[in-house]
Amino acid sequence: MSVQEKYRTRVRGVTEKPRVQIYCRNWVTEFKSCSNTMTRIQIDSEYCESVDYRGRPIGEYDEPDNILTCVGFWMEDMKSYLVTWDEEDAISSYRCWVYERKSWTGVYMSRAQNARCPRVQKALDYQLPGTGLHLDLSESERLFDDCPQRFDPGNNPYSKPITLWVLSGTSTIVPTLALLIVSIATVLNAAWL
Repeated sequence: MSVQEKYRTRVRGVTEKPRVQIYCRNWVTEFKSCSNTMTRIQIDSEYCESVDYRGRPIGEYDEPDNILTCVGFWMEDMKSYLVTWDEEDAISSYRCWVYERKSWTGVYMSRAQNARCPRVQKALDYQLPGTGLHLDLSESERLFDDCPQRFDPGNNPYSKPITLWVLSGTSTIVPTLALLIVSIATVLNAAWL
């Protein structure tokens, strides 16, 4: 028998930014990875998605409830695995996740109850023995969001993408005199060897 787990709001004593009393039309759970190293996942279980009259989020001063550190990831048997570490987790500091992209903006995730994923665990499981949490995530990019949407196939999330900037392009290739001399010298050098 598996126990279904949920993310709840954590209050860690006196807060630096107290929760303001706001009227919110749309409460969501926010799951984001926005740090520069992209190795931390921040989860806010009660985030106000409503905006004020200027279009800015009302809940922009909320602190994340859970901060998970990504320890490792890999793909095995056509399944993507992720291991996270949370020092405040009462059950197990290390957790194993199975995740799968369902669409361009959607991801299914299933979390095991410890650092080892059951062999038969899939991204939709939460009632399987050894699992306890299933997340159906959808990516959204808001106007004043500090976490832009990006697509990562999951090969290596820690690598930086290679960007090639073409500042001035030309439609035809015009050989210059120096390029012509270098190419002739290369051909003659290869012919002598």
